[in-house]
Amino acid sequence: MSEKTSRFTSDRRTRRGASWADPEDWGAGVAENVDVVDRGLVPRRSTPSSDGEPSNVVENFEDGSLGAWSETSNVKIVSNRAYDGSNSLHASSGTSTRDYLLGQRSLGAGVSTVQLFWRETGSSYGHGYQFLDADGGRVAGAGTSNPAWIYVDGGSGYELYSGDGYGKWVRLRLDFDYAQEDVTYTFEDLESGAQRTVTADMDATGSVTQIQKVNVGTENTLAEQRLNTSGSYYGALDSWTDYITIN
Repeated sequence: MSEKTSRFTSDRRTRRGASWADPEDWGAGVAENVDVVDRGLVPRRSTPSSDGEPSNVVENFEDGSLGAWSETSNVKIVSNRAYDGSNSLHASSGTSTRDYLLGQRSLGAGVSTVQLFWRETGSSYGHGYQFLDADGGRVAGAGTSNPAWIYVDGGSGYELYSGDGYGKWVRLRLDFDYAQEDVTYTFEDLESGAQRTVTADMDATGSVTQIQKVNVGTENTLAEQRLNTSGSYYGALDSWTDYITIN
């Protein structure tokens, strides 16, 4: 997806000729990649291509329950942020948490594609997701070191892109090719339009059946499946996850 410019072009009304409290004033201008909401401008959320989008919704948090999740720590369902609907999963720890595993749930059998959406604030130290087989082996892992995008390739961690800042929904998609024993990661910032894709080796090679949300700070700690213990605020969390779908 190419990057788009966000702007609002008025019809050059003077300050005396417009109060900007009247909808007619906003209606006389042209909005490009922004929307006029409550007499103000907000970024327009881009919509990923519908071609091949995973269609089976595993979790959207709309029922308000974490009953399908286990090992939950420092996470709760909130309604202050959502990619789709009203609710999302918020990971928050104030200054820090010493917990690596934040939550785990089943995705079902025969998963070939997983897609989810996340966002975070500048006070978060980073977070990630692990995708496990039925025996608990880590097949793949991806996430953010805040705001960089990170992923696991054959057990080692790498940074794919430095990121475009905070407070934006990022789409993460993983396509698993079990015959070739590789996984294709796709990251997309839905506000800036930045997108990166990379194909990597699987770690374990069993079929993905589970997802974990984990607390990491770097690509190395994601790969090593451990909490980042460097820095005075290691483990600080302020991130949201929403709309997990599979094929």
